[in-house]
Amino acid sequence: MADPLPATVPSPVRPGAAQAWYAPTVRDQYTIGPDVVATVSDGDDGFEYETRGPPLSQRTRAAQNGVESYLDPVDIERPRTREGTIDRIETGLSPTYRRAVDRLTETTPAQRRRLGYHLTARVQGLGALTPLALDEKIRIADASVDRVVVHTEEFAPARTDVPADVPHLDRFLSER
Repeated sequence: MADPLPATVPSPVRPGAAQAWYAPTVRDQYTIGPDVVATVSDGDDGFEYETRGPPLSQRTRAAQNGVESYLDPVDIERPRTREGTIDRIETGLSPTYRRAVDRLTETTPAQRRRLGYHLTARVQGLGALTPLALDEKIRIADASVDRVVVHTEEFAPARTDVPADVPHLDRFLSER
């Protein structure tokens, strides 16, 4: 008869540690914003850089699409730099969007917080580049290949899943 499973599972250890059985290719993982995590891992052709935002339920994602559709004609100025994007995320939704969320959605407080982040990132931030703009460990970004490639403090180059022709790339690459 096989040995019985242990009653508890050992607690997670830092990625890269010899005991990190759950993610052997992960080199680094850290928080870069409200409920946003960056992960650097070994890929087939070097390092891979991924971000993961707060999850949305199907109902909340539908609410997000409804608010975006409702306010589609509203023209909001995008931030000009990474620093401006960080400020936008810290400030949160504009009053116009907050009122629309209040009127058009019924969500839990946790889902509302997540919805607020996603709406801010997609509509008032730099869209798909918002999580990268939040990461202060990124020193250099390059879009000379088919994907945006970043250089963090410790890992370079690291390919992202963001296409090189993503909107607002010039603002993300701008220093000031």
